[in-house]
Amino acid sequence: MKITEVNLVENTTQPLGLNPISMKKIGNMVLLAGKNGSGKTRLLNLIQNQAQNIQNEISQRSNVKSNFDSYSLHIKNLPVNKQKLEENISNFEIQIENFKQQIISQPQNKQRLEYEIQNYKNNINEWKRQIENQPKQKEEWEKEIARFEKLLKAPIPIILENNQQNVAVVDFVPNRIELEDWSVRSKQDWMNIANQATTVGVSNLYHSTIPLIQKVMETWFNSTHPMANISQSEKDTAVTNYARLQSIIKSFIGTEIGWNKDGYSTLFGKPIAQAQLSAGQRVLLQLCVAIFAQGGSLENYIIFMDEPENHLHPSAVIDLLDTIREHNPNGQIWIATHSIPLLSHFETSSLWFVENGTVKHSGKKPELVLRSLLGDEDRIQKLRDFTSLPSELARNRFTFECLCPPQVVETDSSDPQSVQLNEQLKIIWNNKTSINLLDFGAGKGRMIANLSDYPTVSKETLNYH
Repeated sequence: MKITEVNLVENTTQPLGLNPISMKKIGNMVLLAGKNGSGKTRLLNLIQNQAQNIQNEISQRSNVKSNFDSYSLHIKNLPVNKQKLEENISNFEIQIENFKQQIISQPQNKQRLEYEIQNYKNNINEWKRQIENQPKQKEEWEKEIARFEKLLKAPIPIILENNQQNVAVVDFVPNRIELEDWSVRSKQDWMNIANQATTVGVSNLYHSTIPLIQKVMETWFNSTHPMANISQSEKDTAVTNYARLQSIIKSFIGTEIGWNKDGYSTLFGKPIAQAQLSAGQRVLLQLCVAIFAQGGSLENYIIFMDEPENHLHPSAVIDLLDTIREHNPNGQIWIATHSIPLLSHFETSSLWFVENGTVKHSGKKPELVLRSLLGDEDRIQKLRDFTSLPSELARNRFTFECLCPPQVVETDSSDPQSVQLNEQLKIIWNNKTSINLLDFGAGKGRMIANLSDYPTVSKETLNYH
């Protein structure tokens, strides 16, 4: 599922300080790039809200069309209704005259007849009021019809793929960094909290991350215990979940979850809640749990992420987005960002430039985004110089070495030649306290520099020349 068009009119955008928005030919990845204050976050939130409200929008338009037809029919029927009312008034006036004659001929019925006359007069007055009110009623209906026409002519703000009306939207940036410790709760409580991690989104992750990890680890530990009395399928599921969670965490955090003697899941040798994780590590751990617990249900979701690079280094953000895309092949990701490494990772066709509340596609002109984020051409050139620095240094060094006499290559004790020499020296050292070694060639002391790193080599054991 994805958004294929965004059409936001002035009445919708102006309260947020944005200009009317028109976005077409939108792909599976949308990068809203711009500097701080450009409006990218406001735009992202507005599109998310409009997407969530699309069903109400379609329903409202259907009601407007129905009312439009109804009011048009009322206006068309006004002359006919007026004629009927005038006929009713004329008939009732005749009937009133008949009642008056009956009063003369039947004085004993005077009270009843006068009551009937008053009722007929009341009806006549009501019909005259309706006739008098018709021009005003017509004017009000015409105003409503004009308003309906304007609403119906306005483009639908969000158009979904295949004209779908139901959309699954999720905000995928953790709203809290701190992780709650499961150990202060009863086992039943934290097991229930762990299950909340399967709900699509990240709103509950700050308190369900550690419980879910604990649940997976404890289930795996108990299932693989020699005395465990469980079915093979249950054991296989526990082992598979354990391996998948470890793989995800290893790829993002760089280490695996451990298990201590007290039954706590650990990171870097400490219970997770006491591991003194950085803000970025805590965010990554939440997202690892989300991918683990929701990976199978992320498909077909439209995911919104506001500046996912906050608290995360560039490679972690890129790995995260690639993993989400892998689990959401038929969905769509919207990102508001000013991270140049993130922007450079995806195709330029995904790039939309936000500036002064206006958005435009920058797929063919990514330099607009670069200039907005960095400033003038001099700063852009410095970035180019920096990113090309490794290749520039390698090229310059190669050129220099080609023009100058060869230099000694600096190595260490892991150098294969040094290892081989040390192994041979161990054989020669057998039953000797010291040996003499003559080193000749172009090494200029490279061997002794490496041999000195071995604990067996000293001035007393090796007489080096």
